[in-house]
Amino acid sequence: MKTIVTILISFIIISACKKEKTPEITDWFQIEIVASNNIDCGVPEIIFLSRQQKAYQVIGNSWGRYLAIGLPKVLYPVGTRMYVAIHRPTANDAIVCTTFGPSFPGVAIENIK
Repeated sequence: MKTIVTILISFIIISACKKEKTPEITDWFQIEIVASNNIDCGVPEIIFLSRQQKAYQVIGNSWGRYLAIGLPKVLYPVGTRMYVAIHRPTANDAIVCTTFGPSFPGVAIENIK
């Protein structure tokens, strides 16, 4: 009986410790940097070059020019193109901005390639 309980507890511990797989990103969007450092927020401004309609659905608006929230802190030259995975900004993606220049909506960058 003691052996069965030990085996059962071991099985429960082993099955509970499995690492969950992170979902593979399948929605990649091509972007271009149009301003390397926004005057208000200090993040790059981007436009979508591919799949604009799908990006607009994910973000929730279709302004055309966005603040790239979560892009690695590198000074990207204007014209740089890359593929990114995105999501609609949440409270965790909030950034501090001044109100000196025009205001653009943000898009949260999950990953780049």
